[in-house]
Amino acid sequence: MPRTDDVFNVQTSKNEENPRAPHQIEKDTQTFFLVDSSTQRIFISNFKKKKKMQEWLKGKLGEEVLIKNIVDKKRFLKTIKSVSKIHLSAAQNLFTRKGILGDELTKDFHNYGTPIKSMSVQIIFQEKKNISKKLKDKLASLMDQKEEGEIKKLEVSGRYDDKFERVLNAEEIVDKINIDVNVEENGLFDKEAVFQALVEKIR
Repeated sequence: MPRTDDVFNVQTSKNEENPRAPHQIEKDTQTFFLVDSSTQRIFISNFKKKKKMQEWLKGKLGEEVLIKNIVDKKRFLKTIKSVSKIHLSAAQNLFTRKGILGDELTKDFHNYGTPIKSMSVQIIFQEKKNISKKLKDKLASLMDQKEEGEIKKLEVSGRYDDKFERVLNAEEIVDKINIDVNVEENGLFDKEAVFQALVEKIR
């Protein structure tokens, strides 16, 4: 971690010798999480820390832990205005079962001894018109399959409320809960205040 020899005192407006030893660091970020054992849900303040949280829980429980995002489908479908491309990947049997690809494409018909494990499909739309109800229904169905684990990856390129086109990973549209907690004088949140605010919100 970076450490300067001097620190600036905002009260005296002067530089002072850094009182922190080289082996000491100060917390400048916080991550909060709450496990609801009755619903098997985990609330986490930064879903990008999901992998670290899985490893921490694995160490505590002594078992494998898998945390899945809960996608906010309503917000996703309300936000998207047009679609230019859909990219998804799944096990080969899903493409056959859902009628996306013919059965022969998913077989090892050359007898190489290496059957297809998973497949990826990219659908590019010719015109970027306003999204139709039929396409929204299809996206909702794909998101359900993603949530159930049938689809491994789902990305949609299109225009959203901000009028700009971008690629959106379905996992980024997660179900969010906002809580109002004041920052303490030290610039950090009080963990007990965060806990109480979240518990009141999810009850």
